[in-house]
Amino acid sequence: MLRNRLSPRWGSRIALGIEPLEVEQWLKALNREDDLANPTLDRMRRVMSLVYRHGQRYCLIPRSQESKPMRFVRCKTTSGYEAMIITPEQAYVIVRDLREPERTLTLLAAGTGLRISGDLFRNGPSSALNRGPASTDIASNSDKPTSQHSLDEKRVYSVLL
Repeated sequence: MLRNRLSPRWGSRIALGIEPLEVEQWLKALNREDDLANPTLDRMRRVMSLVYRHGQRYCLIPRSQESKPMRFVRCKTTSGYEAMIITPEQAYVIVRDLREPERTLTLLAAGTGLRISGDLFRNGPSSALNRGPASTDIASNSDKPTSQHSLDEKRVYSVLL
């Protein structure tokens, strides 16, 4: 993000010359033109804030309010993502048509309640499997479901088997 987005746009600018409204307009343009989601744009704003804090920590820029333009940058943080709820029968049809290793990973997630991070799907399932079990990015939920939706997801397991 720093190398691909922030440095090309802001790297040649003097840090104290960047205005909050410039950053807001840039973030809105990224949302419109590149179709980046609000959480991604907020992450960019937070990374820029960290760059400014780093500069202040090492006395590269003053430690004053005027040297913290990101504090005044407004950015929506909510995602437009809406989960699609499917029936256990629909889940069975989907899983039945999957190839390996996607089928095994899907059954693992559905049957155990494990959550697989987006990193796994960005890089492809085989890349995670090639890294081995110690580095596969899978985090377990607690035994107690956190919502009715979580409980319903765990019930899918019995239909899939």
